[in-house]
This record gives sequence, structure tokens and C-alpha cells, in this order.
Amino acid sequence: MNPKFLLRCSFRRTLPLLLFWLVLGGLLPGRAADTSAQELLNRSVTVDIDNLTIRSAIDRLEKAGSIRFVYSPRQIQSGQRVTLHSQDEKLASVLDRLFRPLSIHWEVVGGQIVLRRISASLVPTPDALTSLNNLMIAGIARTITGRVTDSETGAGLPGVNVVEKNGTRGASTDGDGRYSVTVSDNATTLVFSSIGYQRQEVAIGNRSVIDVPMRADPQSLNEVVVIGYGQKEKKNLTSAVSQVTGEEIQNIPIAAPDQLIQGRAAGVQISSSSGVPGSGNTVRIRGTSSFSPGSPASQPLYVIDGVFVNNVPLGTAGFGTEQQIANPLADLNPADIQSIEVLKDANATAIYGSRGANGVIIITTKRGNFNAKPKISIGGYYGVGRAWRLPQITNGPQTAQLLNEAWQNDIADGIRPASPLPYPTPASVPTYDRIPELFRSAPTANIDASLTGGDRNTSFFIGGSYFTQDGILRPYTFNRATGRINIDQIVNDKFKISTSTTFASSFRRGAPNDNSIGVMLVGLGAANMYPLFNPDGSYNYNLLFFNPVAMVRELDERSRGLRIINNTFGEYELARNLIFRTSWSIDFNQANNSNFDPQRRKGPGNPATGFEDTRRNITWINEQTLRYRWLPSTDHDLNFLIGNTAQRTTYKFFGVTGNNYPNDDLRNISSAGLRDGYGGGSANTLLSFFGRVDYAFRNKYLFDVNMRADASSRFGANNRWGYFPSVGAAWRISDEDFMKSQNLFSNLKLRASWGLTGSQETISEFAAQGLWTGGANYQLEPGTIPSQLANPDLKWEQTRQWNLGLDAGFWQNRLTVELNVYDKFTSGVLINKPVPMSTGFSTIAFNGGDMSNRGIELGLNAGILRGKDLSWDVNFNISRNVNKIVRLDADYLEPFSRRFIIFRQGNPVNGFWLWNQTGVNPETGDAVYQDVDGNGRINDDDRLILGSNQPDFFGGLNTTLRYKGFDLNAFFNFEVGQEVVNWSTFFMVHGGTRRNNTNGTATYGFYTRQLDRWQKPGDVTDIPRLGGRNMANNYNLFTSRALEDGSYARLKTLTLGYTLPRPLLNRLRLSTVRVYVMGTNLLTFTNYSGLDPEINAGGGKGTVGGVEMFTVPQPRTVQAGLNLSF
Repeated sequence: MNPKFLLRCSFRRTLPLLLFWLVLGGLLPGRAADTSAQELLNRSVTVDIDNLTIRSAIDRLEKAGSIRFVYSPRQIQSGQRVTLHSQDEKLASVLDRLFRPLSIHWEVVGGQIVLRRISASLVPTPDALTSLNNLMIAGIARTITGRVTDSETGAGLPGVNVVEKNGTRGASTDGDGRYSVTVSDNATTLVFSSIGYQRQEVAIGNRSVIDVPMRADPQSLNEVVVIGYGQKEKKNLTSAVSQVTGEEIQNIPIAAPDQLIQGRAAGVQISSSSGVPGSGNTVRIRGTSSFSPGSPASQPLYVIDGVFVNNVPLGTAGFGTEQQIANPLADLNPADIQSIEVLKDANATAIYGSRGANGVIIITTKRGNFNAKPKISIGGYYGVGRAWRLPQITNGPQTAQLLNEAWQNDIADGIRPASPLPYPTPASVPTYDRIPELFRSAPTANIDASLTGGDRNTSFFIGGSYFTQDGILRPYTFNRATGRINIDQIVNDKFKISTSTTFASSFRRGAPNDNSIGVMLVGLGAANMYPLFNPDGSYNYNLLFFNPVAMVRELDERSRGLRIINNTFGEYELARNLIFRTSWSIDFNQANNSNFDPQRRKGPGNPATGFEDTRRNITWINEQTLRYRWLPSTDHDLNFLIGNTAQRTTYKFFGVTGNNYPNDDLRNISSAGLRDGYGGGSANTLLSFFGRVDYAFRNKYLFDVNMRADASSRFGANNRWGYFPSVGAAWRISDEDFMKSQNLFSNLKLRASWGLTGSQETISEFAAQGLWTGGANYQLEPGTIPSQLANPDLKWEQTRQWNLGLDAGFWQNRLTVELNVYDKFTSGVLINKPVPMSTGFSTIAFNGGDMSNRGIELGLNAGILRGKDLSWDVNFNISRNVNKIVRLDADYLEPFSRRFIIFRQGNPVNGFWLWNQTGVNPETGDAVYQDVDGNGRINDDDRLILGSNQPDFFGGLNTTLRYKGFDLNAFFNFEVGQEVVNWSTFFMVHGGTRRNNTNGTATYGFYTRQLDRWQKPGDVTDIPRLGGRNMANNYNLFTSRALEDGSYARLKTLTLGYTLPRPLLNRLRLSTVRVYVMGTNLLTFTNYSGLDPEINAGGGKGTVGGVEMFTVPQPRTVQAGLNLSF
């Protein structure tokens, strides 16, 4: 186009702009005219700026380029955040890319760079800028504009670097993803790059407008990880940290986020306590470090947006007498999660001191973006779950035949006189199948919505969700409604305030189960030859314990929860690079529990009973931190952090019971003939001081030191304070000069760390003190009695851990490897030590044991295919942990298991202490046991620790295949080498021990495994004969017959999705639309004969693992869903 024509047509718009540039000292923006200025601008600069304020970015540039800036912080709004990365790039190009999108003009004056904000009236419009550039530099340069978007969501991407290939000119996209870049006239290619996205090179051709959709790069999404009190680029870590992104766990029909990371993070072992929705999980990071019966034992610390959340359940019923009632983490909506970081070694966790011994799980929720248009996202799914495996129970004729055989063996052995068989015609005995009455197809549904956006000074994320899931076992159900508000506000260039708030309301309905006389024991255990209903339709109560259908239909057991988690903090820049932060946070958790057990459930003559109670746990935390970054030169980078924490946790409960209600319809406690109240509470306080120093020399030799001091009210004055230091170092070998000529390694780093952490969660709030309690009343006069012995020498559990690590990336990180080897030793394990009965007490809190965990972790990530339309990524991790009780003053027998779980020095935790059945005598049919002491008698001296629930290996495999708009993902998790006690077989393969001893008729039924029993001489089997004189020896001992290999591999999720193409979305005015189908627990490969090798009937106890006791299996679910945004 003719420049004269442009000049004539746009003179009025271009003349003010021309005068503006001339006044500032140059014809082109940001170009110095004198030679010294040009030398300054030609300097090569290497700098990494990740979401820093403009002021912090300027500080970093001053160090990197040995230059000086002059500016007014208020004028340039230096509190805005920017992102930019350059490697040996000319300073002029860096300045353009950093300041031009922000409407900030720069120029060199007297060897310094002066910054000024361009007023709105002088900001060149794209047309005017094109005219001006054509007028000033026609034939020399041209301007390219466009928008960069996320290929899946269509949202604009801020901070994308747009650079002329083999040139020095570039720019960065603004908050909406738009850019404008001036390139040389002979430029052929633009390069687009951004953290978390695949680098793209786009041919320019004759185009002046180039829009680019960028595809997420799974290999680089985890470049920045969250650590204690900060963030770090993964390449600069000296610690062992695993990251799971929110995208990996979205839309999975599981209520709690902790179970979602199963198999996705090396070194993290997770087992479900039950397949009941909203139930708890046992989480172990690098093994078990303690063995207190309390549920928090060896559980990690959870930090949600800076709040230390309490993971102690508040329910009182529902999942069995020793089952964890509910998972407190189920109050968090998984769709709100941005990332989950697992801190594993002592160097990563020592900053949390006494709470870091078992690892730390940091959950970061989604936030809005500054300078981003509002975006609405909606997601939902619906699915149906069924039991992947059901118990195999004998029918009526089979049960009758087995009981007749036991009767005949009794007579043959002379322990019963000759008499008629219990069932003269077994074939005529009816069968009443109870499985359909107890198990069901269980629907699951979820809907969530969010609104995100922001302007220059404010960003926000507002979200809400509703999740509902029925259990595959009646009557369990779980509902949850959540809301979230995350706001960041830049008050001025020095002061910022932010808040994160979660609201959750939950509802659970349940019934007793697992290790109790519950639904499955009553429903499956009772012989199915008896009808559930009488001819008139009323319940038949002449069954084992209770009528299971009456329990499911009539028992009204509920828990309503309210959860509020909030963290509000402010940051103020006291001086350059010196930032003070103060925060106040609260975790408010309340459960209102109720139970009404009507007469219709129990049968005539058993009046109704009930209770109502409220349990409340409140944790208040106040923290202050002061951090400073010092860059004395380009070779040195130091970060300092100091802070303190004050925490107080209070627990209160109060309730009332009712007995002898007039009928089943009047259910208020006030209607009960007898009422009684109860209540109580406790409190504990923690005061902490901490600090950290990070040092990087030439960005390849990395060092850090952490220290935390905690004072706890749980310990006596002698040991109230605990001190927890750590050190770490790393060497980025790939950045050495001798590595620059090779193409194999894109990253190679060695790491080493050592540290001490502590624990106090295994003891009560006042464990070191002597306590008295009321209630010892006499003739209506109040009285008190001592209830606990004091131990002023009680001290912290202390865990020492060292870690050696290797991080390697091959072929531009197409393959990455992370290897960790660790040694973890816990001394002074807190236990309850038995004391002589003459003291009037049974136990005293005591430091009585030492524990060792040693292991290795391997993680592999491979981008096997990386094409424009086709990509294939595979992630694999495998871990091995060897646990050993090094010292224990005395054996500890877990009462939950009727004393077959033992903790003994020299063995791993959760040892299964059983009689070893070596076979069944083929001539007599009696069980044969290993006579350990050789004295010819089988007693407790012949019991052996035959296994434990500790696996030899565990891990996961995740693979994702994408072709154009289609995506296919499969995720497997596995455990190898652990044992499981199928305790249900003790009740259901009972050999006649559980029958009516008077007439031989049925009480319990049988699993079909009983059909494989010994019947005649010569039979070879592991199931002894029925009945007879040795029946108790054959079936009443806890033997290895119930011990099974619990190894398994499970297809945890399989997902097929389709994302609508961009042209169609543009016509629909939508950012993204994705539809998908998903299956969970579709395939399980295992030799275990029970209902589920993953579950654990004692999930609520820190000393029980690997036991199945009529426990609800995890459901197999198929669902369809939709995600859209606009």
C-alpha cells in the first residue's frame, strides 16, 4: 500500500503518536539513538520470571543484566504480575516483550532505563500502529497481531512468548491472549512458547493476523510445584516431591481427593476402608512410622490452601464399631483442585516440624487470573455402580446337605447319640436369595459450575457443586453440596490481600457393618433357607441376630456435616524483595449425628431406642512469614524465610440418648421414657517458629536449610519443645559446560537431603499429665477418681530420614526419570505401655519403640508420540518399602482382630499371628498344623507371624492417547506381595461350629468354599471334615487357611472423550465442549477369593490393615459426562 495514502488517511491519528515518540527521544518505541545505549541494549540476558510482580521482575532484570531502572511504582502499577523467560536474548528484545503488552514505554537515558506508562489517549491502536510503522520503517519491518488460545478450552492464554525465529524481536500475550509483534521484513517464522504448553513454530507467509491454538504439554505441566510456604520450579528442587494435577483426577466418581491419588504418586500407598461412599482411607507415605490404635497414626498432614485441616472423623456410627465413620476430606470438591503435591522426604516436610513425620499432602485449589475475561465452566456426570464381585453362598439344599454331614460325623465319632438327620430331605429345602435385597445398582451423579476472571487488580474463582452417591449396599448414601470463593486483590503496588473459602454441607445415611453385627454379617451370614417375611408380609425375626431387610429399611441412622475452611492473608512489600505476610485460617468441622432404632427393626418386645449428638472440631491458626530474596550478582541467588505459627484445636461433643419410646412414630428424644445426657471435650495448642534459606550458585548448585521449633501442650514441661532441622543439596549436571555438546540429556540432576521430623498425633491432648475424672458418685453425692498416670518425661516421636535422588530427562524431556532411595527411622514411638495392676491403672503413655522404613521409588514419564493430531503419553511409577519394628518393649496384640494381629520386634507392622496349617490328613480329614516347639500339642507357642499387609511393590500406570478431538485414557494401580486375612471365612467356612447344637439346624450359612471339604479317606483338600470330635481344632483356630495373597492389578479408570472442534465451537459461541464416558474398577486381576483385595475392615484404626470382615467392596461404575465452558 502507498505510504502517502496511509499518511493522508490517518494523519490525525498518527501525528500525536509521532510527536509522542519524538519527545521521548526516538522514532521507534524503546530504541536508543546513541552508541552507548545500543551497546547496553545488545547485551545478552538470561532471566526466568514466573508470575512475579513488575517490581520483582525489574529487580531480577537488574541483576541479570547489570542495569539500573528508573520509574514510579504507582505510575507503572508495579503490583501487576508478569511471566517471561529468556535464554541469551538481547536486552532490547526482553524489554519489548515484557513492557509492551503492559503499555509501558522504556528508553535509555544516561545509561539507565526509564519507564513510563503510556496514557490511554496515546496508546497506539492496531491500525494506527500499523500506519505509523509503515510510515516510519516501510520496507524494514512489519507488525503481526493475533490471539493465542488453549486448544481445548478456547480461552486466551496470557504470558505466551511470541518471538521471531532467529531474530531478536518478540512480545508477550496480554490477559486475553492477544499480541502484537513487530518483525523484520524478511522474517519467515514465529515461535510461540509458554510453560505447560507445547512449543510451536508458525510460518508467517503474507499474513498480518495469526491466531494460534496451543496444546497442553503434559511433560511440562509440573515445572512449578508447591512446597511448604512457597513454590519452586521442579528443576530447582532438592527434595522428593510428587505432583498430581487436577486434570488427572477430574470426573472420577469418588468423594474424597486422597483416594484419587492412589497409584499416581510414587511412594504413596492408599487403601480404602470400605466401598461405602464417603468412607475413609488409609494413606501411607513411605511406610508406617507409628502404630497407635488412633486413626491419625501414620496419616500424613493435609494442607488445603495453606490451612492445616483436621482429618479426625466426627461421626459415631454407620460403618461398624471400629470403622472410620467418614472421611473428612470428602468435604472437598475434587473439581476445585488445581494440583496435589506430596512432600515425601524430611527436607520437604521439616518446615512443618512435628506434623511432617508421615509426609505432607498439599492441595491447591483453582484461582482466577488477572486481566482475564469472565469464564463460566459447567461439568456434570451420571453413572451407575454395581458390586464387581458378590459373595458365593450355598443354597438351601447345599446348606442342608453340609449340616447333615456334620451331624453324621458327630454320631460316627461318638460325641452325639444316633438320631434323625436335621434335614431328612435336603433337596426340598428352599432358598431365599438375599443378595437382591441387600445389594443394588447404585446411581452416582455430580454437577459443578464455576466462574473465573479478573481485571488488572482483582482475580476471582467462584464455584459450587452437588454430588450424590448411593452405596451398592443398602441403605448407604452420601450427598455433598460445596461452595468455593477464592479472591486475590492487589490493593496497590505493595499490598495484596487474598482469601480462600470452602463451604461444604454433607449428608450420610448408614447402618452398622464390617466388624460388627451389621448388614452384611446378618444378611449373608444367616442361612438363606429361612424366609425374610412371614406369610402376612411382616418381618420374620427368627433369624440370626436380626432381620437384614428390617435393618436396611427401618433403621434410621444419619449424619449431617457442616465444614468451613478459610484462609485469609495479606502480603505487604516492606522494601524491595522484602515481603511480610500474615494469615488467619480456620477449619470448622461439625457433625450432627442421630439414630432411631425402632421396634420394627428389632421385633416385638424390644422397645425403640435412639440418640442425637453434636460433635465439633475447630482449629484456629495464625501465621506470619517474612521472606527476602537477595541477588548480589548473576551467579548468586538467595531466598530467606522466617515465620511463626500459633495453632489451637478444640473438640467438643454433647448429646442425649432415649430409651423406651411409646411407639415407632414418635421419634423425638422428648418422647422417650428414659433420657440421659452426655458431653465432653478437649483442647491442644501448638506454637512454632521456623525458617528456611535457599541458595543457588550459577543456577546449578543448589542448597537449602530448614529449621522448625514446635512447642506442644500435649507434653510435659521436660519435653515441651521439639526441634526439627533439615538440609538439602542438588547438582544440575546438565547445565555444566561439558554437557552442552551432547543431545541425550535435556536434564540431569543429583539430589541429597537429610532431616528430622516429629509426631504427636498418636497420643491424647493431655497424655503427659495425671488426670482425674468425675462421675464416681456415691448416694447421689459427686465424686472424682484418678483416670490417668502422669509421665512428665513423655517426648516427641522423632523421625530421621535421608534421601538420595536422581532426576533425568532425555531427548528434550520426551522421557523423564525420577529415582529416589530413602532410609527413614522413627525413634521413641508413642505407645500405651502396660503397668502393674497394683497401680490402679492398666497403661501409661510411653516412648517405647523404634521403627524403620527403607525403600526405593521410580517414576517414568514418556511422550511416545508427539504429532500435530496424534499424541501418546505414558506415566509409570513403582515403589518398594521395607518396614521393620526395630525395638518394642513388649508385643502388642490388636484387640480388633481377636488377637491375630501382632506387633513384634524384628517384624513388620500388622503381622498376622496364625497357626500354620500344613494340610489336611487324607485319612482322617483333620487339619494338620506346624508343631513349632515339637511337643505334640498345638497351642499359642506354635503360632507364627506368617505375613503382613505390607506389599513388596506398589504403583500405577497411566496412559493417554489423543487423536484430533478424541482422547483415550487408561489408569491401572497395583500392589504385589501383601497378604490379606479373609476373616469372613472364619464365620462362613465354619465346618458346623456355627449351627444349632441341639438339633443341628442352620444358624449361619456357608460360603461355597465349604463344598470342597474332606469327605472320605483319600480326599486331598485344605478344608477339613465337617463336625466330629476335632471340629473345634479344625475350625475354631485362626489359621493360615484364611491368609491369602492380596496381590492385585486393577483397571482403576478407563475414559473415552471427544472435544468439539474449534470452528464448531466458534459458531456455538462456546470455549470448549467435551463429552466422555468413563468406567471405574472395570477389571481386577487377583488370586484373592474375597470381595476386594483393596479394602480394609479396620480402616479407622492405625493398627489394623489387610483384613476383610464382611466389608463392602468398591463398586464398578460406568458413567457419562459433559464439560463445557464459555
